[in-house]
Amino acid sequence: LGLSEDQLMLLMVGSAFHTKGVDRAINAIASLPQDLRKRIKLFVLGRGKIDLFSKIAEKNNLVEQVNFLGGREDVPDFLLAADLLVHPARTENTGTVLIEAMAAGLPVVVTENCGYAFHVREADSGRIVPMPFEQKALDTALADVLSSSDLSRFAENGVKYTARVDVTGLHEKAVDVIEDVARRRSRS
Repeated sequence: LGLSEDQLMLLMVGSAFHTKGVDRAINAIASLPQDLRKRIKLFVLGRGKIDLFSKIAEKNNLVEQVNFLGGREDVPDFLLAADLLVHPARTENTGTVLIEAMAAGLPVVVTENCGYAFHVREADSGRIVPMPFEQKALDTALADVLSSSDLSRFAENGVKYTARVDVTGLHEKAVDVIEDVARRRSRS
């Protein structure tokens, strides 16, 4: 990917770039202190129209730092290579990529409206940006995480959490709970 040792690789994964908040992430990178900002490379994986987002990167002098790589089969390799997953989605039912990132030892900055954001909180594996969304809150969260020594702690916490908590059977658990409630209601 052409990264030097001192560069930080930020990752976004998902299609529908507006919904996933790619513009929010680019603006947050633009708000970073100059010495940190110049070390950032953002890789966006997924299918989507990039014209608007390329213009936002251009407006913020980040063209060389924002890379749209399209849909990929090697997403796990990127999860293992990156320094941070950024997921400031406008809406997200679950956000399975959050769990995948944590399992890969990747710290996360996410908006709290993502269904699985609570896992990031419980694991202490990153920062959650509160809703209603404010760009300044994302800017601050990103700067805090990247300029702190917490990245390795967040990475370790995510791996430990996903190793001990059943994060893959959540749908089945939800169905069990719904069926149990339905059975109790039908009896009464």
